[in-house]
Amino acid sequence: MEILSCSSSSCCSVINLRGASVHKSSGSSQPKLPGSRKRILCPRIDCNLGSSGYSNLDHFCTKNHDQHEGSRSLPAFERFSNVHPKALGDSYDGYVLDGKEGVGDTSERRDLITRILIPGLPDDTNDDSGAQISSCFWEWKPKLTVHYEKAGSENVNSPPVLFLPGFGVGSFHYEKQLKDLGHDFRVWAVDFLGQGMSLPCEDPAPQSKEESDSERKDFSWGFGDETEPWANELVYSIDLWRDQVRYFIEQVIGEPVYIVGNSLGGFVALYFAAYNPQLVKGVTLLNATPFWGFLPNPLRSPSLARIFPWAGTFPLPAFVRKLTEFVWQKISDPKSIGEVLKQVYADHSTKVDKVFFRILETTQHPAAAASLASIMFAPQGQLSFNEALSRCRMSNVPVCLMYGKEDPWVKPVWGLQVKRQLPEAPYYQISPAGHCPHDEVPEVVNYLLRGWIGNLESKGSVALPLLDDPENVQYGTTRDLEFVREGSRKSVKSQSEVTWMAFESYIIRNWLFFTIGKPRFCPEPETLEEHGSMAEAVLSALMEVIFEKTSSRILEYGMLRGTEKEMIQLQSILSTIQDVLKEAEDKQVTNKMVKNWLVKLKDAAYDADDLLDEYMMQALEYEAGAEDNKKLKDCMINLVCNFFSRSNPFISHYNMKCRLKQTGERLNAIAKERSQFHLKGSNVNQTYQSSKRMESDSYLLESDGMGREKDKEVIIKLLTDNGHGDVSVIPIVGIGGLGKTTLAKLAYNDERADKHFQQRIWVCVSEDFDVKRIMKAILESATGNTCHLQEMEVIQRRVRELVAGKRFLLVLDDVWSDDHEKWERLKNSLRHGSEGSKILVTTRSEKVALIVGTISPYYLRGLSEDDCWSLFKQRAFKFGLPKEASIVAIGRDMVKKCRGVPLAAKALGSLMCFKREAREWLSVKDSEIWNLLGEENEILPVLRLSYDDLPSHLKQCFAYCSIFPKDYSIEKENLVQLWMAEGFLPSSGRKLPEEVGNEYFNELLWRSFFENVTKDSDGNIVEFRMHHLFHDLARSVAGSDCSTAEVDQQASIPAATRHVSMVCKERAFVMPKSLRNAGKVRSFLLLVGWQKIPKVSHNFISSFKSLRALDISSVRVKKLSMSIGQLKHLRYLNLSDALIKKLPSSICGLLYLQTLILKHCDHLEMLPKDLRKLIYLRHLNIYACRSLIKLPKGIGNLSSLQTLPIFIVGRGTASSIAELQGLDLHGELIIKNLENVENERCARTANLKEKGNLRSLKLLWEHVDEANVRENVVRVIEGLQPSSNLKKLHIENYMGANFPCWLMNSSLSNLTELSLIRCQRCVQLPPLEKLTALEVLSIDTMDAARYISDDCTNDGVVDYVSLKHLTLKNMPSLLGWSKIEERYLFSNLKKLTIVDCTEMTDFPNLPSVESLELNDCNIQLLRMAKLTTSLSNLIISGFLELVALPVGLLRNNMRLLSLEIRDCPKLISLSGELDSLCSLQKLTISNCDKLESFLDSGSLKSLLSLSIHGCQSLQSLPETGIRDLSSLQNLSLSNCENLTGLPETMQHLTHLQSLAISSCSKLDTLPEWLGSLVSLRELELWYCENLLHLPDSMVRLTSLQFFSIWGCPHLEIGFNKEGGDDWHKIQHVPYIKINGPYIQAAGVYQHCGKY
Repeated sequence: MEILSCSSSSCCSVINLRGASVHKSSGSSQPKLPGSRKRILCPRIDCNLGSSGYSNLDHFCTKNHDQHEGSRSLPAFERFSNVHPKALGDSYDGYVLDGKEGVGDTSERRDLITRILIPGLPDDTNDDSGAQISSCFWEWKPKLTVHYEKAGSENVNSPPVLFLPGFGVGSFHYEKQLKDLGHDFRVWAVDFLGQGMSLPCEDPAPQSKEESDSERKDFSWGFGDETEPWANELVYSIDLWRDQVRYFIEQVIGEPVYIVGNSLGGFVALYFAAYNPQLVKGVTLLNATPFWGFLPNPLRSPSLARIFPWAGTFPLPAFVRKLTEFVWQKISDPKSIGEVLKQVYADHSTKVDKVFFRILETTQHPAAAASLASIMFAPQGQLSFNEALSRCRMSNVPVCLMYGKEDPWVKPVWGLQVKRQLPEAPYYQISPAGHCPHDEVPEVVNYLLRGWIGNLESKGSVALPLLDDPENVQYGTTRDLEFVREGSRKSVKSQSEVTWMAFESYIIRNWLFFTIGKPRFCPEPETLEEHGSMAEAVLSALMEVIFEKTSSRILEYGMLRGTEKEMIQLQSILSTIQDVLKEAEDKQVTNKMVKNWLVKLKDAAYDADDLLDEYMMQALEYEAGAEDNKKLKDCMINLVCNFFSRSNPFISHYNMKCRLKQTGERLNAIAKERSQFHLKGSNVNQTYQSSKRMESDSYLLESDGMGREKDKEVIIKLLTDNGHGDVSVIPIVGIGGLGKTTLAKLAYNDERADKHFQQRIWVCVSEDFDVKRIMKAILESATGNTCHLQEMEVIQRRVRELVAGKRFLLVLDDVWSDDHEKWERLKNSLRHGSEGSKILVTTRSEKVALIVGTISPYYLRGLSEDDCWSLFKQRAFKFGLPKEASIVAIGRDMVKKCRGVPLAAKALGSLMCFKREAREWLSVKDSEIWNLLGEENEILPVLRLSYDDLPSHLKQCFAYCSIFPKDYSIEKENLVQLWMAEGFLPSSGRKLPEEVGNEYFNELLWRSFFENVTKDSDGNIVEFRMHHLFHDLARSVAGSDCSTAEVDQQASIPAATRHVSMVCKERAFVMPKSLRNAGKVRSFLLLVGWQKIPKVSHNFISSFKSLRALDISSVRVKKLSMSIGQLKHLRYLNLSDALIKKLPSSICGLLYLQTLILKHCDHLEMLPKDLRKLIYLRHLNIYACRSLIKLPKGIGNLSSLQTLPIFIVGRGTASSIAELQGLDLHGELIIKNLENVENERCARTANLKEKGNLRSLKLLWEHVDEANVRENVVRVIEGLQPSSNLKKLHIENYMGANFPCWLMNSSLSNLTELSLIRCQRCVQLPPLEKLTALEVLSIDTMDAARYISDDCTNDGVVDYVSLKHLTLKNMPSLLGWSKIEERYLFSNLKKLTIVDCTEMTDFPNLPSVESLELNDCNIQLLRMAKLTTSLSNLIISGFLELVALPVGLLRNNMRLLSLEIRDCPKLISLSGELDSLCSLQKLTISNCDKLESFLDSGSLKSLLSLSIHGCQSLQSLPETGIRDLSSLQNLSLSNCENLTGLPETMQHLTHLQSLAISSCSKLDTLPEWLGSLVSLRELELWYCENLLHLPDSMVRLTSLQFFSIWGCPHLEIGFNKEGGDDWHKIQHVPYIKINGPYIQAAGVYQHCGKY
C-alpha cells in the first residue's frame, strides 16, 4: 500500500469527493475493480482535524457515467482528474476509489470511503500506447546539440509542460509522463548538456596521438591538454543549464511553461525560475537536490574561483583525470548501475530495464566520462537554493512539492524546509517512493500535476487535489492517502512531523517553567507625551524594513522551528497596518489622535525590529548547530535532559515563539484602533489644505527685489542674449524661501524684457507637472481668458499657434518633476517660437535643472547680512524704531540666524512687529526659530513642502541628520555607514547598500537639503553641511527621536529618544542621568572635543541594549569593556583616535557588525584573533594605526569586506597576502611589508588585477637589505599587477633594477597619479606617453635614473597633454627629461617642483605652468625658467651662488601672485626686479644674508602679505617702497638682527591687520605713529630682548583684538596685569598672551589667516 501525505496549506483546498459512485462494469450495477491493475485510493483526514467538506463529483464529469451516450471530458484546465475518453468505456483499465469493495483493511478508520476515478497509465496491452513521443535534436550553439523528446503537439490550446532530468539520466526518464500527459498537454523533456544524448558531437579536448593509442584508450574524448576553440566557453554548471533552458523555451516552445524537475532538474527548474519568472507559469520539484557544485562561482567569488579555473570545463587537470578514471570504472560498470537503481527506487517491483539500458548506453559515448567529471566538478550557481526560493517567492512563482519518503539521497526533510519557506506551496510526501517518484508511482505524480496545473489555469476554480479548505485546517498537520496494489497491502503512515511537533510542544509546556520561568512579553508602551513627527519620517520606511525581514530575509536565514504560525500572523498584521499607514501619515497633520496613534505604532515597530534581529541571530546560531540538534532528536533521553539547559535550542525557540506572539498581539491591538480614525486604506485619496502652497504670480512688490540687483542683471543678460536654434531654457536653482520666484518676477517685469519679447507668459507649475494643465495655463496667461478646451490635440494646436513666429518668454515657476518624458512633451509644443525665445524655470532641485536646462543652472545664493537686515526692518519696525536702543542690536543677531534667506527674514520681521520690549526680543533671540514661526505664509510650510515631497526612505535619512549639531561638518562616508547601520538602506537587487546610500545622498543634495560640499582631488564629495533652516526642519520632523545635548549631568534626554549625539566640551565625560535608562537608543555619537576617557565601562554599555551605532571617536578612550560584546544589534562602531592598545575579544561576537573604524589609533598593537567571525563586516578602517605591525589570520574570510586601507603582510601563513584574494576592496589599499611575500606565485594570489573597485594602491617594502630579498622583489612586483581601473599608484622602497612589465606597458590606462619613492636601483622610468591619463607624477630618491624618458623611437613632438603636476626630488644623476629635450612638450602642466637635482640643466617647453619651485638645483635651470610666461607662483630656494635673479625672469611673468626666495646667501639686491609685478599679492624672502634692498619703487600696490626672515644685512625697510604698499594686510619681520627701526612711511598702511616682529635684537623702540594703524587686529612681539617699551599711542589701536609678547623681558614687566606701568596701554585688547598663556581672554580667539 502506498501512502501519499500532503501538508495542508493556507492556499490549498480539498476536493469534495461525495456524489455518485463510478461503476466500472459492463451492464452490471455492481461496482468492481478493473482487471489486472487494481489500486484503491483512500483519502483520510486525521481525527484531530475534524471532518472535512467535500464538493460534488460534477467537477469531473457532467453526466452520469452509467449513461454511455453523451459522455464528454472537460478541457485540462477545467478539472484535474483529466479523465481520458476511454475511461468512460467498459474496457477502461484504471483506478477506482470504492468504499465497499476491496478496502476492508481501511474501513475501520472511516465509516464511508468516497470513491473517485483516476486514469491509469497508457498500456500497450490495452491497445493504448499513449501519446506519440518524438525524439528531436536542437542545435543551440555550434557543436552544442541538445536532445529532447516531445508529445502532445496537437494540443495547441493546452498548457505547455517541460520536464528537466536528474543527474546521470535524460529525457527518457520521463517516458511515462510524456505518454500519459501528452494526451492533454504539450509536453517536452530535455537532456541537459553533458547528459543523456546531449553529449558533445566532437572531441572538446583531443589527446595527442601517442597518448590516445597507449595510456588512455578508454578515455577517447575530453582528456587532451588543449581545448578546441568551440569548447573554450563551455562550462558545465547550473548557469549553463539555466541558459540552455531559457533558449529552449524561447526558441523551441515559444511561450511560458510549467517546469517539472527531478533531483538536479529540480534545482535547475527553481534556479531558472528565479532568473526568468516571466517564462515560468509554475515549478514542480520532485525530490529536488538542494545544492549543486562544490567549487566557487566565478561571479559570486571571483577570487576563490581563480584557484579552480578548470571547474566544469575541458580539459580537467591531471590529478582530476586520475580520480575520474578510478570513479568511472566503478560507476560505468553495469553492476554499479544496478546497485544505484536499487538505492533510488524504493519499490523494487518497478520495472527499470529501460532506464538501466539507456544509462548503460549513455556510458558508451566517447565523451561520457569527461562530461561526467566536468559536471561533478562544476562550479556553484550564482544563487544558492534558498536565494532562488526567495526570488521565486518575491516574483510570485507558484511552486508544488513532491517528495518520495524513502529517498536515500534527498530526504523529505529537505522538502519540509522548502515548505516552511514557501508556506503557500502544496507539499506531497509519497510512500513507498524513493528518489524518482515520477517513475515509481507515475500515475500519482501525473494525477497531482494535472490537478495543480488545472488549479492554476482556472485561477483556483478547480481545487487542488486532496487538500482541504484552508480556513478549516490548522498549520503543520498532515493528511494521508492510501493506494492499494494487488498483491501488496502494506500501509505506512506519514505523520512523523505532526507527532514530533506535538511531543515537542508537550515537553516544552511542561518543562519550560522550571527552566526559564515565564516567557518574556513585550511591555506596554509608555504613556504618550508630546512627540515630534519622526513617526512620519521613519514609520513607513521602518515598516517596510520589518515586513521585508519577516518575508525574504527570514527565508535567507531560515525559520526557527515552531514559530512559523506566529511569523505568518505577524506578516498579516504588518500588511494590514501598511495598508492604512500612508493615509494615517496624511491625517496626522490635522488630527492629534492619529499622530499619537502613529507614535504608539512606531514604538511597537521599533521593538518588533529588535525582536526580528534577535530572531535572525538565533536562526544563524541554530543553523550552525543543526547537526547537534539532529542527534538530539534521535535520542529522546538526551532530548529530555537537554531541556534543563538554558542553551537548549527548543527552549529558546519556544521563548522566541512567545515573544513573536506577544509582539503580534501588541501590533494587532494597535492596528484595531485604526477604525477609530476611519482609516480605510492606502487607496483613499485625500488632500489637506495645510500642505497646499499658494500659487505664484508675476506681480511684484517694490521691496521684494531688495539685494537682488546683481542677480537680476545676470538673468536679464541671459534672457536678452538671442542665442541660436532651439528654445533656450534657463534654470534658477535654490532652496525654498531664497527668492527664486522673486528673481524671476524681477526679470519678467523688467522694461528690457518687456521690449525684447513679443509675448510674456507666467505659469506656476508646483508639484503636479500635468502637461495638459500647464498648456491650458499658458493659453490663459497669454490671452487673459479661461481655457475651456478639453482635448489634448486641440490644446497643443492652440499653443503652437500662440507662439508661432513670436519671440516669447515663458516662466515656469516652482518645477518639481524630474520626469524627462513629460518635459519633452511640453517643450515640443513650444518649438515654433522665433529665435531668441526663452523659458525661465525656477526649481529647488538641481536634478530638475540639469534635465530641463539648455545652459548651466544659475545657483541663487543668500542675501547679504545688510540686505537681510533691511528686509527685516521693513516689517519689524514698520510702526517706527523701538524706544529701547538695545532692540536693534538684538534684532541684528536674530537676522544672522536667517542665513541670507529672505523668506526667513520677512517671517521673522513679521513676528517681531508687535513685540516692543527688549525682554520679548531676547526671549525670541534665545529660542529656536522653528518654535517661533507660525504656520501660514512663513518659513515652516515653505521648507516643509520640500520635505513632504520626499519619499519615505529619504525622509528618515534626512531626519536622522538632525543628530548632528548645527554647522557640523558631516562626513559623507560616515553618514552613509550610519544610515546602513540603522537599516535605512534596503538591498536593491545587485546594488550594494553603499551604492544605495550614495544615491540617497545625491538625491538630498540635488534637492538642496545639503550644501557646502567639500570634494577630494578626484572630485568625490567628502564632507558637507546643512543650512541652519534645514537643520531646524530636520529637528522639527525628528522630534524626540533625535536629540543633541552637551555632556553634563543636567543634559535632558527624552525616554523615547532613539538617536543621541552629545557634544563633549568638558574635560571629563560623565554619563547623563537621563541617558542611563534610555534602553531604546539606537545611535549614540560623542562628537567634538578631545577629552580622554580612561575606560568605556560596563555600566555605560549596559545602558544601550538596542544600539546599532556607537561613535566614541572624539574622547580618546583608553580601554573598552568586554561587555561591548553584549551589544548584539551593533552594526557601526567608531573608535578613531582612541588610545587603546588592543580590542576586547568579545567584539568578535558582534555578529551584525558592518563598520569598524579605528583610524589614527596610534597605540593599537593588535586586532582580535577571531576577527574572521565578523562575517558581515564591510568596513574595517585601520588607517594610520602606526603601532599595528600585524593582522590576524583569516581576514580573507570576511567576504563582504570593502574597506581595508592597510594590509600588513606577515611571515609564513600569518596574514599571508593570499588573504586578499577573495576580497572585493574599494577605495585605497596600502600593502606593507612586501618583503615577506615569498615569490611571484604568492603575489598573484592577492588577485589585485581583479579588484576593479580599488582606486588607490600603495606598495611598500620595509627591509630589503638581504640580497635574496632584493632579487625576489622583481618577481614579486610582477605578481602584484593591479586592475586597469586603478587611479593612483604609489611604489616605495622598491629595490628592483627594473619596474614591472605591467607598469612599463599600457595596461594602467586610467592611472592619474603615480608616485615612485626610493626606487634607487631603477634606471629607466615607466614610459609616460603610454600612461595617457596621468595627471600627477612624483619621483623621489631615484639615484640611478639619468633621464625621465629614454624613448628615442618617435621622431615627432611628444606632448604629455594630461600631465598637470610634476615633482622631481633627490635625483643626483638626473640630466634632463630626455636626450632630446626639444621633442617634449607639457602643454597642460600647471605645477613643476624640482628639488636637489643638481645635474639637471634643462627641461621641456612649459607653456601653461603656473607654479614653479626650484630648490637646490643647477643655476642653469633658473635661467631656463625665464622662458616661462604663465607663472602665478614662484619659489626659488637653495641657489648658493646666486647674486642676482636672471634678467627677465620676473618681467616675463607679470601675472605672478606669489614669490618666495629662500636660502640664497649671496643674493644682494632685488632692485628693479620687482617693478613689473603689479599683481603680486604675497612676497616672502628668507635666509638671504647679503640682501640689502628689495623695494625701490611703489609698484607692488596689490601686495597683501610681506614676510622678511633671516636677512642679516637688512638695516631698515625702504621708505618709498613701503609707503606705496597701500593694500598690505600682513607684515612679518623675523631674524633680521641689524634691523634698528621701522620706516616712517609705515604709518600710511591703513589696511594693515597683522604685524609680527621676532628676533630683531637691535630694535629698541616702536614709533609713536604705531597708533595710526587703525586696522591693526593682531600684534606679536617675540624675542626682541632690547625692546624697552611701546608707544602711548597703543591706546588708539581700538581694532586690536590679539596681542602677544614672548621673550621681551622689559615689556613683560611693564605689562604686568597687576600694577604694570604700561598695562593701561593694552588693557582694552580682548586677547593678551605673555610668554605662552593668556592673561586676558574674552573667549576662544580665531586668528585671521596670515603668513
